[in-house]
Amino acid sequence: MIESANEVIQTQATSNRNEWWDKSCKLIMSQKNEARKKYLQVKTRATREIYEVKRTEANRICREKKRIWIKNKTRQIEDASNKNDARKFFKEAHFFNKQKSVLPISCKDKSGNILSEHGDIL
Repeated sequence: MIESANEVIQTQATSNRNEWWDKSCKLIMSQKNEARKKYLQVKTRATREIYEVKRTEANRICREKKRIWIKNKTRQIEDASNKNDARKFFKEAHFFNKQKSVLPISCKDKSGNILSEHGDIL
């Protein structure tokens, strides 16, 4: 029954949002987390220093991987633009142009009047 349901109801493959995340990032993060657990169990200066070293190393490695990935992504966008491949250009550029919604800075009171003053809202 499950096999027939899987054949009829097809699922869409999920895309990896962090394409720059790989095994080396995962390994260094697990080492950092282990050092943090050890520090929380035994709070000494030595364990704290080990944790801080692991944390800075993990941040540096992940930041560098992400920087390289963004550089390659922008290079792909530039190549698509230079080749006049509009479809690929806009599809790739859409990743960087995601709009963030801004919350309104007003609300209504009990009688339905709109309040926009910071003090009134609080």
